[in-house]
Amino acid sequence: LNNLNLFIIILLLFLYLLFLGTSILILKYTVEYCSKVINFKNNLQLSSYSAIINFFGPLQSGPGFRAVYLKTNFKITIKQFFEASIIYYLFFAAISAICIVVGSSYWRWTIVLAPVILAGAYIVFLWEKNHRNKNQDNELVNKKRNRSVALKIGLATLLQILLVSIIYFTELRTVNHLITFRQAIAYTGIANFALFVSITPGAIGIREAFLLFSQRLLHMPSKTIIAASVIDRAVYVVFLGILFIFVATLHVNNKLTAKKTLKTT
Repeated sequence: LNNLNLFIIILLLFLYLLFLGTSILILKYTVEYCSKVINFKNNLQLSSYSAIINFFGPLQSGPGFRAVYLKTNFKITIKQFFEASIIYYLFFAAISAICIVVGSSYWRWTIVLAPVILAGAYIVFLWEKNHRNKNQDNELVNKKRNRSVALKIGLATLLQILLVSIIYFTELRTVNHLITFRQAIAYTGIANFALFVSITPGAIGIREAFLLFSQRLLHMPSKTIIAASVIDRAVYVVFLGILFIFVATLHVNNKLTAKKTLKTT
């Protein structure tokens, strides 16, 4: 961090703050998909704690923490949360796959990939249309609402991955000014897939292995990948440290407010 320009550190911290905002948005729609509502304060605290646990805990344990919290405090069953989370991860995987194709030298395959995705979506639409007569009216309303919320989850996921690609591009350009944004997009897609098989806290080592194995696809030297990863880990740990102090302070303030309320009543 001492070797980095202060402006770059501040910029990355700001981008990670925006990234947290997309996580808050996705959690909001996830809860909405389960027919519940979560207020901003609870959402902020849960998203913040999840980010910290996800990085420092084993096996990307943030989703498990969210599932337990929502079941305890919002009566959302594990099954409901799992179904809503699957929607997010499907969008996450699909967009990441497109990033790899678009950002690599095989970008022309998007001409084939885009119609396949659209055809798949149309088949799902036809299947649902054929089964509408078998459902009750209230179920139809729920399905229409769920489709709308699922689309919102997808758009929020797209925004999240776009932000991640900007973060990675900033880090890569800091190390190597020859890196293009298209390379950063492919880099983002590959790094995202590493999260699905990460068994270490913060996917440390796993993400780097994925990126190094894909070196030929990325057309990026190994020293650039390693240096950018070090910058990313360092700045993100600082961000999580600030986030932890913030949520801890918020938690203490909540307790003090609760005690004052009890005294006055």
